[in-house]
Amino acid sequence: MKTMLITTSQGSDKTAPDLLRSAGHTVVFCYPDQHASRFCAGLGAGTTCRLEIGDIDIVVDARTDSATAASLADCARYHGVPFVVATPLPSEHGVPGPHADVQCAVADVVAGCAAVVSPTGPRSHRAVQEAATRLLRHHGATGELTVTLRARQREIDAFVTPEQPLPAPVRDAMRAVIRATLARYTPMWGYSQVHFSQ
Repeated sequence: MKTMLITTSQGSDKTAPDLLRSAGHTVVFCYPDQHASRFCAGLGAGTTCRLEIGDIDIVVDARTDSATAASLADCARYHGVPFVVATPLPSEHGVPGPHADVQCAVADVVAGCAAVVSPTGPRSHRAVQEAATRLLRHHGATGELTVTLRARQREIDAFVTPEQPLPAPVRDAMRAVIRATLARYTPMWGYSQVHFSQ
């Protein structure tokens, strides 16, 4: 897995890159030299951002000052790449903010990366929830719904809980939409089962 990383300093802060490399990640950096405060590599003459090349699987921001994470999150989202913020906070305080798909402590960066690419992780869950909600609104249905994703051996199943019972045609359409959304996250999407609580 190829991971783009930005730390406070490429030379001095080796915790995140060492952890990622030991877990089998190929680590590349967001900036061209030792200084994270410099312009990104994509802004230099004759250079190209690795996100533009399209070979990055995850973007990780492990800077001690995470206030600057927003701009990197914009880059990751624009290119559709999962974004992890690995802060120096203990993991129990690492609540995902508006810019991160997953937020974790630096010591948990490997687990954070595994979670963000999981077929039942936050990115796939958010995509399925949004797709189901759009379909609900398209059919003029009122109320809200929640979607839970669970792994079943190699398959991913969805459990939909609407506030109000859904007509059969809406349930059928939602099954198709949820499976189509899961196709971006698992090759076994055709075997995914969609269950309704009502």
